[in-house]
Amino acid sequence: MYLPVKTPLVMLLVLYAASVNAEVDERAIPVTLATEVVYAPLLLNQAGGPITTRTPFHQTQNTLSSAFLNRFSTTSAASMSDYIPGVQTSRNGAGMGEDYTLRGFPLGGRLLLDGVLDNQSHYIRDPATYERVAFIKGHNSAWYGAGVPGGSVNFISKRPHYQPSTSVTAGLGSDDYQALVVDSTGPLAAQSAWAYRTVLAARHLNSEKQNVDASPVTLLNSVAWQGDNTELTGSWEYSRQNYPYDFDNVYAHGAPVYGVSYVHPDSFAKSEYHRFELQSDTLLASNLRLEGTYRHISGQREERRVGFWFLANEDSPLPGYYREVDERFSQNTGQLSLHYDYALGGLRHETAVGLAYHETQLSYDDAVSSYDFSLDIYQPNFDVTLPSQDQLLPLRGDSYWKEAALLMSQQSQLTDTLDLSLGARYADYQLTNVSGNTASSEADNRALSYSGGLAWALDDQLTLRASYSQSWLANRGQDNNDHYFDPSRGVQHELGINWQPTAATMLDVALFNIHQNNLLVRDPEIAERYVLAGEKAVKGAEATLSIELNDQWQATVATAYMEARLEKTNDANEDNRFPSIPTHQHSLLLHYQPVSQLTITPGVVYQGRRPGDRANSFYVDSYTRYDLSAHWQAMPDLSIQASIQNLTDIDYVTSSAADDFLRFGDPRTLRISATKQF
Repeated sequence: MYLPVKTPLVMLLVLYAASVNAEVDERAIPVTLATEVVYAPLLLNQAGGPITTRTPFHQTQNTLSSAFLNRFSTTSAASMSDYIPGVQTSRNGAGMGEDYTLRGFPLGGRLLLDGVLDNQSHYIRDPATYERVAFIKGHNSAWYGAGVPGGSVNFISKRPHYQPSTSVTAGLGSDDYQALVVDSTGPLAAQSAWAYRTVLAARHLNSEKQNVDASPVTLLNSVAWQGDNTELTGSWEYSRQNYPYDFDNVYAHGAPVYGVSYVHPDSFAKSEYHRFELQSDTLLASNLRLEGTYRHISGQREERRVGFWFLANEDSPLPGYYREVDERFSQNTGQLSLHYDYALGGLRHETAVGLAYHETQLSYDDAVSSYDFSLDIYQPNFDVTLPSQDQLLPLRGDSYWKEAALLMSQQSQLTDTLDLSLGARYADYQLTNVSGNTASSEADNRALSYSGGLAWALDDQLTLRASYSQSWLANRGQDNNDHYFDPSRGVQHELGINWQPTAATMLDVALFNIHQNNLLVRDPEIAERYVLAGEKAVKGAEATLSIELNDQWQATVATAYMEARLEKTNDANEDNRFPSIPTHQHSLLLHYQPVSQLTITPGVVYQGRRPGDRANSFYVDSYTRYDLSAHWQAMPDLSIQASIQNLTDIDYVTSSAADDFLRFGDPRTLRISATKQF
C-alpha cells in the first residue's frame, strides 16, 4: 500500500525592483551571469576526455561527454568515471543500479537529471539518452536538496533540435555484446515551431559472472515547441531492464575470490519504468524569465534472487538466500523558479527564487527464506533444493520520502573581474519506512542550508575561486525525548586555481576540506539507542592538466589525493580510513591524430590500495588498468570505432561495501561499432 500523498506547497515568488539593462535582447536567456569574468577554457577536445569547469557557485565540475563514452561503447558512465579525480564507482543494488563515490562519499543512487532528481529506484541510464554527465564536486543542498557532502552527478538529457539529423549505430563485442542505437531529431515540418527527438537504444551483454546477463531497452521520445517568448519540451521515456541481483563477491583467506559466481541459474529480474516530463522556459520580460520542470516516474520490478546472504567466516560455507520480489515505485518531482536579470552600476546581477517538491513512494510484497541451503566459497554448487512456497516468509513494506523547499540564489558581478554567488534553501521533509506493519522508522524535520562562491579573474589566463557548500541527509528515528533526530550535516570548503599560460595548456587545481557530523552512532551506554555523535572528515587535492603537445598529440593528466577518516564512531572504528577510498588516484589520456580521419586514444588509470571495510580489517590491492580506443571517419557520413578496456585483463576490485561485499571490474572487453549519419 502507498502512504498518503501530501499536497505540494503553493508557489510564492518574491521580486524586488532594480535597474534594468535596456541592452538585453528580449529573446536571449543568459547561460552564465558574469560574462566579463574570463574563465580559461578547459577543453582541448570534447570527445577526448574529462573536462574541468566551474558551476555557477564556483565549485569544481568534471564532465564526460557522450562522444567520449561512445568511443569506448560504454553501457554506463561508470566504466570511465575513474578517469576523473576523486571519483570511484559505488555499489547500488548489486549491479541493478548506477552509483558513484565523490570525494569519499557514495551518493546512494541519488543521481540528477537536468538538475533535479532522476529515477530513485535501481536504474542504469543509457548513455544514448544524454549529451553529457557532470560530476559536481561538493553537494550543494541550497540548489539540489538532500545529498551527501562529496558532490552530485547530473545527467544532461538529449533534446530536440530544429536542424534535422539521424544516426544509426550498430555494435558487437566480447561477452556476446550487441547494440543498436537510433537517434533522430529535427523539425516536425518545414518552418515549424515544433521539433522532435527519438532515441532507441537496445543492448545485450553477458556478464563475466555465470548466470548474469543484461538486455536493456530504452525508448526516449521528446517534442519541443518554441514560441516568441516560450520554449516547452515534453518527454516520455520507457526503459526495460533485466540485470539480476548478482550478489557481489567476497574476501576470504587474505584475497578477493575471483572467477566465482554465486548467482543461481533460476535467478531473474524484470523491471519497467516510464518517465513523463514537461519543461518550460518563458521570457516574461526582457530581464525576467520563468523556468519550470515537472517529472513523473513510475515503475515495477519482479525478481527472484537466489544466492548467498553473508560471509559468516572464511572457513564456513555461505548461507543460502532466496527472495521473490514484487515492487511498485512512483516518483513526482517539480521545480519552478523565477530569474530576474538586471544591471547595477554597469555590472550584471541575477536574483532567483523558487520552489521545489519531491516525493517518492515504494511498496513491496516479497517472500524470503535463508539458511535452506549453503554454498562453498570457492566452488559453489547450485545443485540444491530451493525452498518451497510454504517455507517462505512474507516481507511486505512501504517507504515514503517527501521534500518541499523554498530556494533562493543571488549571482552578482562585484567588479569586472570579481563574481559572487550566494544560495539558500529551506526544506521541510518526511521519511517513513514501514516493514511488515510492525517495524517502522521515521523522520520529520526541517533543514536550512547555504552556499557561496567567489571567482576572481586576475587576468585572461588566471582565475582564482573559492566556494562553500552545505549538505544534509535525513536521520531516521527519535532521541530519548521522542524528538526526531536532526539531519546529518556536511560542509565543504574549496579553493581552486584555473591557469591557462598558453592557448594549448590548461591547469586546474582544487584543494578541499569536507566535514560531516550529526551522524547516527550507537549510544555508548544504551546499546539499543542512537545518538548524533558520528563525524567524518575528508581533506585532499585534485589537479587536472590538459596540454596540446602538437597538431597530432594531446594529453590529459589527472591526479587526486584524499585523506578520509571516520573521526567519531563510538566504537573501535574511530579514526579508521573510509572503506573503498584510495589515498592516491591518477589517470592519463592521450589523443593521437595521425591523419584527420583517425583518432587513437590510449588511457591508463591507477587506483591506490584502500581498506575493504570500516574496521580496516583487510585492504584491497591497488590496480593499474590500460584502455585503448580508435575512431575512424571512413566517410563524411560513416564512422567506425573500436575499443579495448582492461587491455592486460587484470583482476581488480572497483568498490567494497559492508564487511564482505566486493565488486569487481570488468575483464578485457573488446567492442567495435559503426555509426551512419543520414
